[in-house]
Amino acid sequence: MDFEAPSPAAGASDCARTAREGGDDLHHHDPCAVGTGVTDVTDVTDVTDVTDITDVTDVCESVKEYKLSVALAAAERKVVAVAAEAERKLAAVAADAERRLVAVAESNECAVCMGVKNHVLVPYGHLCVCEQCASSIMTSSKQCPVCRSMVMHICKVYS
Repeated sequence: MDFEAPSPAAGASDCARTAREGGDDLHHHDPCAVGTGVTDVTDVTDVTDVTDITDVTDVCESVKEYKLSVALAAAERKVVAVAAEAERKLAAVAADAERRLVAVAESNECAVCMGVKNHVLVPYGHLCVCEQCASSIMTSSKQCPVCRSMVMHICKVYS
């Protein structure tokens, strides 16, 4: 049976445990024991300094930290891209709302039924509906058809 090296994510502790367990078929060089002077994982008596194993653990931790920093940078790039897209869409919606508001203000038509507008919605002052639609708004949704805000009162405009 061939020796299978633990994955880099397993860390040096798995390498040391593998060396301590010392199975009969383990006669290959342990890649986690680099720099320790151990060439045969069944012979752990050659490890003279525990700091050598600690150095391997530090390298494994450094690799984990690097991978996390790369993942974090990728996530940050995605957040920036999503925020830019949302900002672009919001600007387009705002421009469209502004265009519609100007169109309603400049026309003489009710924003709901295209009749003659002659009522102002208070407190926002939008002159945008006829008498029938103003009454309907006050008995149902109480929302301004221009800005969707709550309407408190209606006022007839005489011209």
